[in-house]
Amino acid sequence: MIPTLPIWNSRHRVLSFDSRSGRLIVRRVAKDFNPSIWGWAFRYDGQWYAFWREDSGTVLFAAGQKWRPDPSVVVTNVLSDGERRTFAIRRAGDLVVEVNYKSYARRFFARLDSTYDVVDEQLDDFFLMATIEMNR
Repeated sequence: MIPTLPIWNSRHRVLSFDSRSGRLIVRRVAKDFNPSIWGWAFRYDGQWYAFWREDSGTVLFAAGQKWRPDPSVVVTNVLSDGERRTFAIRRAGDLVVEVNYKSYARRFFARLDSTYDVVDEQLDDFFLMATIEMNR
């Protein structure tokens, strides 16, 4: 089951999983909402992604599947040409998830901010943070 998670860069909205229908549901919550578990959800190009921590470790939800740190599962996030990033999940060497997107460090407001650095990018970029969490 996917826990109720705050949506990345969204105020007062969470993603919940309805176990009866199998649907993911976005809903608004009160300002003082305090999730019972650490993690985030993010929608990109019509697909939901999420990561959270359980007692057994980090869990990544992508491509409708749950992924846990495992020697056969490799999660990468590579910057290419200075403009685009590629987030990928490989299982036993086979590519199973790939997301290409514009680097947050190259977006307009990040380029205007002279103090923008790798820490800012990690806090802006869901896929980069998910990669870090899966490779702890």
